[in-house]
Amino acid sequence: MAKKKGNGGDDDQVMTAVRHFRLSEPDADVWDKKVMQSGMTASAFFRTAVIENQTIVQPPRRPVHVRKLHPATQQIIHLLAKQGNNINQLARHLNLGRKAGELSERDYKTALDELHELNENARVVMKTI
Repeated sequence: MAKKKGNGGDDDQVMTAVRHFRLSEPDADVWDKKVMQSGMTASAFFRTAVIENQTIVQPPRRPVHVRKLHPATQQIIHLLAKQGNNINQLARHLNLGRKAGELSERDYKTALDELHELNENARVVMKTI
């Protein structure tokens, strides 16, 4: 059911948009105390805190950890990227061949299984780097 916001003046607005959020139990306790101390409803408190607050919202800054890689490791990553590109091209041609009727379903599945295995092997290597 829609509710009216305001004090009865000309700027009353019908509130139809509903938003929900979750809190940890400790945060919920802090929330409940602040709402109770404000003397407002939880909805009014939230609107006041979010809409009328002058806080500048910025995305959190995460430290960037740049790790210098050994040249051999850089070469392995480069070769794996090229291999991934080749696997994608082969898969594309397999799909085109299958759709055109130039490749049997059995051969298609066999080749695709081989490509999946190559891709999985590349993932295993990448995890060790």
